[in-house]
Amino acid sequence: MQTINILITDDIEDNRLILKTICKKIEHVKIFEAVNGLEATQIVESEDIDIVLMDVMMPVMDGFEATKIIKSAANPPYLLIITAVADKETEDNFTKLGIDGYVRKPVDKESIRSRIEALKNSCLIKKGIKTGMSGKKPLSKQALKCRNFKTYFYVEDEEDAMNLGLWLTDYKARFDTNITFIFEDSLAAIYRICKICIQKKSILTIVVEEDFENIYLTFIPSNSLNCMEVGEKLPASIKENLICETTLIYLTVNINGDAKSVFAQPLKIKEEVQKEKITVSDEDIKLLRRSHVDKISARAFIEEYSESSSMDEIYDLKDIEEKWKELVSDMSHQKTKESLTVLVEGAIDEYARVVNRIYEFSAIGYALSSLCAFLRSVDEAKAIEIAPKLSMLLEHILEDLINWRNTIFISQSTGDIHYLDSSLLSSCMQIDAILSEKVASSDDEDELELF
Repeated sequence: MQTINILITDDIEDNRLILKTICKKIEHVKIFEAVNGLEATQIVESEDIDIVLMDVMMPVMDGFEATKIIKSAANPPYLLIITAVADKETEDNFTKLGIDGYVRKPVDKESIRSRIEALKNSCLIKKGIKTGMSGKKPLSKQALKCRNFKTYFYVEDEEDAMNLGLWLTDYKARFDTNITFIFEDSLAAIYRICKICIQKKSILTIVVEEDFENIYLTFIPSNSLNCMEVGEKLPASIKENLICETTLIYLTVNINGDAKSVFAQPLKIKEEVQKEKITVSDEDIKLLRRSHVDKISARAFIEEYSESSSMDEIYDLKDIEEKWKELVSDMSHQKTKESLTVLVEGAIDEYARVVNRIYEFSAIGYALSSLCAFLRSVDEAKAIEIAPKLSMLLEHILEDLINWRNTIFISQSTGDIHYLDSSLLSSCMQIDAILSEKVASSDDEDELELF
């Protein structure tokens, strides 16, 4: 695959180091550095630079003058302004020069990486490079085959959602300048999904895959969503294809103007409660009995995904585990709702967010996100009452996760990386059932034993 050349321009070495670390997590890139605007213009003139990351306040020549020179070229590179200068006038002046993005410091690592990934794909398209179809199965259920790269967006606020919409519009414009009503409907659906996630404080991971006719978006929320709520106000052209299935949301946009969508209903830990019983849904049972046809060993998985940026975060889970252990101990002694909330927000939810960023472990991420939702619903009196028992149960779950991380990422000694999926979901359901003083039930109790 062709290498994309990225130029990092900043007079402060620490800032360049941070950006280099982010860029190194992106495959097939070569990194250049400049310490001021003048040096940046010289490197762009002498090298085939594809993307420029540009600071504003620099000696010798500032970012504004350098941008003006770089963007005046016949075939200028993509250019992102990265600066702590956040006033509207400065932003407007840069926009008039035709920049491709404006990022405020301190930078959010995931946000800037997703923008660079998007620009990288734009560079490949601009160069007319067609890398062919990947032999790997696409993440999207609507795609038969996709090109051998993915673009990731992480939506935490409205600005992230707008950036995704702008990227899609720009992508489509390279193939078809006719922005149809159907395309606008697709954007409306995307914004609605993002808005619901933002309101629920759910970090939304969006994986974009492509063939040469369609864009496939797979939405992975950190918390479960209500399918009917998502589809309630969508345009008819999108809503008519609403299908409820799993925890993911799928949307396919044809770059020639057509679009169709398939939405998946979130898997619910609890269905309607009757006679003090938790009714286990069919989808829950399927997940608890989950048997992966295409099993993958830990060794094969690590070999395939070792260069993924998400893998770097997996190795940070050890720090979260230490924090989890400490906060469980605090909760068992303090016995307050506040200590429970700190544990949920400071460790369990953070663990779920990291795991959710690797699709293969979405079942574990879902189980932990569902556990967080339940623990957040516990009132003050209940938190005090259940603190000792809850501490013990959460310690058991933590032990399972530590063993899971070591088994897959350290010793790589399992033949199936999904071995913990159903048992962890079962453990989380047990916490809900035990602490709510309910029992689990299903239509097939002989085959499903939760306790």
